[in-house]
Amino acid sequence: MALVVAISTAPLAWAGSAHAQIGTGGISGTPGMGTLAETDMFLSVQRVERTNLNQRDQARFLNRASCKCERDVWLRAVVLPAAANKAASISATATVTAMVGYECSNSTLRPACLPLGSIPISEFRLAGITRKTTVKQLAGYRIASGTAVSTGGASGSGGAGGEGGTGEAGGTTGSGGATGTGGASGTGGASGTGGAPGTADVCDRGAFTQTFWIFIGTSGDGGNDIATAKLPMLMDVSPPRAPEMEEPGPVHQALIVKWAGLSTAEAADLLGYQLICSRGENTQVFKTGTFTPLFNDLCVAKDEPQTEPWPEVAGSTPVGAFACSDILPAATSSYRLKILENDKKYRVAVAAIDKQGNASPVVPKYGVPVLTKDFYYEYRHNDPQGGAVGGFCAIPQGVPADLGAAGGLGLMLGLGLAVRTMARRRSRRQP
Repeated sequence: MALVVAISTAPLAWAGSAHAQIGTGGISGTPGMGTLAETDMFLSVQRVERTNLNQRDQARFLNRASCKCERDVWLRAVVLPAAANKAASISATATVTAMVGYECSNSTLRPACLPLGSIPISEFRLAGITRKTTVKQLAGYRIASGTAVSTGGASGSGGAGGEGGTGEAGGTTGSGGATGTGGASGTGGASGTGGAPGTADVCDRGAFTQTFWIFIGTSGDGGNDIATAKLPMLMDVSPPRAPEMEEPGPVHQALIVKWAGLSTAEAADLLGYQLICSRGENTQVFKTGTFTPLFNDLCVAKDEPQTEPWPEVAGSTPVGAFACSDILPAATSSYRLKILENDKKYRVAVAAIDKQGNASPVVPKYGVPVLTKDFYYEYRHNDPQGGAVGGFCAIPQGVPADLGAAGGLGLMLGLGLAVRTMARRRSRRQP
């Protein structure tokens, strides 16, 4: 995908949230020339141009969904107002270069970085630098996906010299043997070849820290003899493992869903769980907006409806329109999925959600709510009504219905009279 260059025309002060990060470190400038420390510059990530993301929102945006959908991202750097005078003293021949990648300040590793272009220092002092790329491109430029740095094989060793001859034994002394000649020098080993690019999708390579770099120097693009600044960016493109779910337990107008929770060792950044369900295979159960899905792996705009059906393949990504619960705490291992219809088949799954909004694959199972016939139901619906056996409210067997009713009424009246009499006696005793 081609990079889109976008030079901001904003004033020297930066726009957007005040929560974006400022890198630490930096290098000293060349003597006799103006310099900038890294803390004199402000670097940020933007999901929408001119609106900086704070650290939390940045981590939730640079996730697997944004990578898979190749969502746009803007990287921006400006000189802080307090450092304007220092920036003005930098040579007009200096160039500001933006890059993304692993250890781009290392000249050996720099070829594996993603160049985002350069501008003159005069433009940088005035309006900063903004570059547009995609989250997938950011995920692709890491040391594991670039060409590995290899060294040549070791040089061969020279041959050993021949041994000196020995004298003859006997009366006359033999002459020494001829001196051996040195062996031919060994040739150096063949140079190693660079590692082959990875074949796996860069959006399936786990969590890592990507770095946005700004270099200011006089030696052309990428020179950093004046200043260096960097912004680490957490990129988590690795979803949690799918929880192991039991068969849903049928109850009246509901399903009891249970699962084995993930351990902190395998999901240290686990936020919680969210239920996904449909009536039949792909009929939405709850109106959109009833629950808030904390994931969105569909490549649709924020305001567009999620019209895709729940994927048919077990282990697929869940769809937000089929969310059937709000986020449940990480310690939760069961949930009563209610307001369902009896005798209808429902497709149910549990998704583990991490703090970056990555949703685990889902492995759905099926359940059918059934009418629960408890004592009250049997009592009310028996023929004749009240013919249920057992229970406090049932008439004992062998007692005539009219006698049982009269006896019950008499008992209630007697208890009421006794309570009233005791209350009167207490009131008389009081002075």
